[in-house]
Amino acid sequence: MWFKNIIQPLIFIYCNIQLLFIINVFGVAIKTEKEFIDSITNKEDVLTINDNIEINQKNTLNITSSTLKILGKKKSITLKLLNDITLNFNTECQTIEIKDITIYGILQFNSNINIQFNNVNYNGIFISTNTNTSALASSSTSNIKYKFQIIKSNFILGDYLNNFKGFEINNYDIEISSSKFKGSNLFRTNLMTIKTISRSANTVNIKNSNFSGNYRNGGIQNEYANFTCTKTTFEKFYSTDNLNGGGALTFLNSDNTLKDIKFYDNYSESDGGSIAFHYTYLTNMNDLTFVNSTSKESGHAFAISSNDRYTTVTNIYNVYQKGYDGHLQLITDGTFFSSNGGNTIYVENYNGQYLSTGSVISLSGDTKAKFYNITMENVYIKGEHSVINANNPKEDGPNISFTYFSLHNVSIINEIYSPAIVSLSGGNFACTNCDIQNIKGLKSGLTYQDNNAMITFAYTNISNFQSTYPVPVFYVNVNIADNYITGDPNFYLVSSSVSNFYEDGVLFYHDHCNIKVSATQFYNIHSCHKYNNCNSDEMELSEEFESAIECSYNQNGSMRTITFENCEFDSIYGRVGFYIGESSIYFTNSKITNCYFERGLLYFNNEIETMGFFTFMNSEFTNNRSIQGTLIHYIYNSRWDIGYMPYTFMMTNSKFFNNSASYFGGLVYSNARDGINTSNIMSFTGCEFKNNTAILGNISYSYDINHEPRISTNNDWGWGWNFFGGGGGDNNGDTNTDEIDENSIEYLKKDKNNFVTNPTHISFDDVNNINETLVINSGDRITKEYSCSIYDDYENVFSISDDLSDLDMNSLIFYEISLNPLYNNTLKSKVYGTYKSFCHNNSCKFKNIRLVGHPGDYLLQLKINTFGPFFAFEKNTISINVKILECNLTEGSGYIYKDKDGSNIMSCISSSSSSSSSSSSSSSSILHIYIPVCEPACANNGKCVNDNLCDCSETKFTGNSCSTRYKQTRIKIIDIIIRITIAVLSVFIFVIIYGLFYFKDIDIIKAASYEFLNLILIGILFNFMNVAILTKETYKDSECIISCFISNIGFSLIFGSILTKTFRVYYIFRVLKKINKRMKFYTKYAPVLSLLTFHISTTVLFVSFNKIKSENGIDSNGREYVKCDYSKNEKLSFLINTFVIFIGSYFAYGINRINDRFKEPLTIPFYFYIIYTVALFLTVAINNKMGRTASSMYNNNVFLANNNWVTKSINNWVLKLEETDDKNEDEETS
Repeated sequence: MWFKNIIQPLIFIYCNIQLLFIINVFGVAIKTEKEFIDSITNKEDVLTINDNIEINQKNTLNITSSTLKILGKKKSITLKLLNDITLNFNTECQTIEIKDITIYGILQFNSNINIQFNNVNYNGIFISTNTNTSALASSSTSNIKYKFQIIKSNFILGDYLNNFKGFEINNYDIEISSSKFKGSNLFRTNLMTIKTISRSANTVNIKNSNFSGNYRNGGIQNEYANFTCTKTTFEKFYSTDNLNGGGALTFLNSDNTLKDIKFYDNYSESDGGSIAFHYTYLTNMNDLTFVNSTSKESGHAFAISSNDRYTTVTNIYNVYQKGYDGHLQLITDGTFFSSNGGNTIYVENYNGQYLSTGSVISLSGDTKAKFYNITMENVYIKGEHSVINANNPKEDGPNISFTYFSLHNVSIINEIYSPAIVSLSGGNFACTNCDIQNIKGLKSGLTYQDNNAMITFAYTNISNFQSTYPVPVFYVNVNIADNYITGDPNFYLVSSSVSNFYEDGVLFYHDHCNIKVSATQFYNIHSCHKYNNCNSDEMELSEEFESAIECSYNQNGSMRTITFENCEFDSIYGRVGFYIGESSIYFTNSKITNCYFERGLLYFNNEIETMGFFTFMNSEFTNNRSIQGTLIHYIYNSRWDIGYMPYTFMMTNSKFFNNSASYFGGLVYSNARDGINTSNIMSFTGCEFKNNTAILGNISYSYDINHEPRISTNNDWGWGWNFFGGGGGDNNGDTNTDEIDENSIEYLKKDKNNFVTNPTHISFDDVNNINETLVINSGDRITKEYSCSIYDDYENVFSISDDLSDLDMNSLIFYEISLNPLYNNTLKSKVYGTYKSFCHNNSCKFKNIRLVGHPGDYLLQLKINTFGPFFAFEKNTISINVKILECNLTEGSGYIYKDKDGSNIMSCISSSSSSSSSSSSSSSSILHIYIPVCEPACANNGKCVNDNLCDCSETKFTGNSCSTRYKQTRIKIIDIIIRITIAVLSVFIFVIIYGLFYFKDIDIIKAASYEFLNLILIGILFNFMNVAILTKETYKDSECIISCFISNIGFSLIFGSILTKTFRVYYIFRVLKKINKRMKFYTKYAPVLSLLTFHISTTVLFVSFNKIKSENGIDSNGREYVKCDYSKNEKLSFLINTFVIFIGSYFAYGINRINDRFKEPLTIPFYFYIIYTVALFLTVAINNKMGRTASSMYNNNVFLANNNWVTKSINNWVLKLEETDDKNEDEETS
């Protein structure tokens, strides 16, 4: 009973509860479109789709149930909304779950509280908008959270036009996990757009997912929501210019956290190849990977932009970036990232590989950026960009610091100047513990700064830098307003090393600013000079760009300062070390060793008025080389303005060992003079000198003794800034002990070559020549040798090389000898012989000169006109007194007056070798005999009748020295007649060839063999060409070879054809007696081909051995003409040709009695050729007598032979043609 009343009702209640649960969980089972629509209309809570359904009845399906679950029996079950039907979830539907199903179509969510996609394949587009924004406000007390969840699903954006936001979610907390998203096939749209009303009003949490833009769509755009993304991949996004940049992610006014994110193959037409940050607040990024991420405008990986209203902070950790393994054509700011505005950025642990296009990091505005442990390798930069590019400062400019920065393998392609490492327009840049290697550019330096920017390198290694063209390496374009600079340096290089620079630009190029270099080693700089292949060697450079180490520019009266302390310069090469301008250079406790400066370490040219100091204190200058002035090269210019204080060089307590100059000035080379007090502006105090060498002036080469540098052993210089007074000290130093210091001026001057001045005068080597007077007759020759040498202020004789191979024209000292009236300036005089020459073998010498002048007193003067490697000096002449006597014209004296030189000045000459002169002291050195001299001597029995004048009248020669033969000339009219006749006959032969072709079917032509007739005519044309060549005045080797070829070919074609025809007739009538077969082709043409082969092969053989050539011939009258020498080829060809003619004649006699129809008129070709051959022999025999006539006879014989054969043959053929026509007419009549 109790079972019936108690247990049974309980079982009934339980079964009903289970039934209700099953209905609630599995809902209504739906298989058709009608069932689906009815279930929505009936507000069913759970719809279980058991079969594929297509909805095609209504435009919009509105769902108003409070809860709706759409469940698929399995994930492959499909629900399709066709014809843009929208499944609209109204506000009443608070909870929505879509699970285990595939859906196609448009979904609309309207302020639904909970939306969840779980294990769904979705292809379409949805818009989810929460308009209940009051619940999102920070002041709201509501606990309602609007959530949008996508879990383990695959979403594909549908191809819907006029949609550029993609999947749109507004004012929801979003959670996406373990899902995949793929873009549509349409451009100019985002994959997803997320927006909320204010900062952090909603959150976005994405993890373990994959987003693909299908190379057409932009990525996710998030505005205001707090965005967090972990372990997710973004790839193949394409953000077009209508979107807000950011190929994969775009953030506007949001806080963001990205961790373990990978970006592959993303592209943006605007900022940010993968990510764009616009006015964001705080962003933290960790473990990011960027591969092939590209922006057309700026920031290949990401771009940050803000303005003064926002404080943007971005922290980035552990980033790997790999660009395109090649060279992109884009030129983009920020291959890694770009920043625009007052942003704060921190980057730690970045590794970038194959970074291409513009700058790697681009900063615009007053960005504050710190970088720690940065690595960049294989960087390719195009255009006016640097690895770090900072510009457009707003107030103080950017503040950038790098710690542990590794930059390797940078290539820069730029047509104008661009720095490789950093370009800074205002602000500060610091690089500490940096390693920069392998930088190569076209016109590249390393750093550029302006607008009061400051750059610091500390504990940095910079090595292996190359620029094709010379531009500044460290370019400090900073101009501080103060006249004297104080405070921190604008460029500071400390505890660093700079090495292996293969370029030719100045290291430090600066304006009015402060540069400091401390504890830094420079090694192997400008090594292209070492191998003489600098590009600047082929360019015209202004002097300031010729500096190797330092050069200041913009000389405007302002001072600039550069300091080197505790530095080492080893193996530095260049034209000059420092180009001295308006700057103060302090060089302390440093070393310069093993360097080469073509024009010295310190090059000064006062064409520009300059002021300043160069201080070299407690330093070493060792093993350095130059051409002149290894330490100081001072070039004076007379445009010096005495209103300026001259530049001052002060060397104190320093060492100068083993330095050498190729020419002058082992340490100092100076031509300062006039009012420049060199001893005051160029001083060595307490310095040591050892083993410095030069050809002239081991230590110093100066203009004169009054302009030498001051050398002192103590600090008492003893001068009072008298820069423009003469002298300037005794240059003897002061010593306090009896022992002479090895570095004192007294000790150093013991070596005469330590101090040398420019030449100051010349003197005769023989002092007796000074007061000598030469008494001569006009026209006498001075045979005595006079020599003089060049001396400096120390009476050192200058060494002049006798090896002319080592000298160029600019190094030679040229002099000129003149004879000048002593008292009467109306006297005419002239010097003949070598009166202009150059000095060599350590002296200037002259002798064997002739002096011509009117009687009177003269000075024979030697004057140096060019000074070679030396500066010009005033005492550059020496002279000897000369007295020219009246000529003794009395009868029997043997003297006559004659203008033998054509100068209108009579010479007193004698035809007797016994004549003498009344010279006062040197009669043995004067020669009076006049014998005409011809140089070169007259040849071929010519007679020398006057100086360099030969009489050739009794010789067969002509010319100045009777060494040139008369030329034999051709008879021009005959040559012209022959050429005209050849032209006419050639035209006639072409007419005959055409006639043969036209009548080739006539019996007489067939009987005469049409083919051979053409070959004979072609051979005649070859002979005509040969005759035309032989009418030339002269022949080249090539023309002789051509003549030989065409003459043999002509003979082979003519007589080979005739021989064949004659032999055929002979063979038929004398041997076979009948015609019983056609002759084979190779038998028919065998004689012609054999002759051609023989002549061509022998000619080629003789040409290869150079046996056929043109040469000069001499006729019996000694006249010269040009002929062709055929040597043995001519003899061999003659024998073969004679044999052919003999055989042809034999066959011709054998058929002389047969019918004329079958034989050729051989009288002319054979018999005339025999006559021609005999004539040719006679021509050769009398060639020595006739010369050109022989050639003319040869031409005429060949010409007549061919002409007569043509004429005779034509006559016979015409007669036979007429006979044939008559016979044909008779046959027709009968």
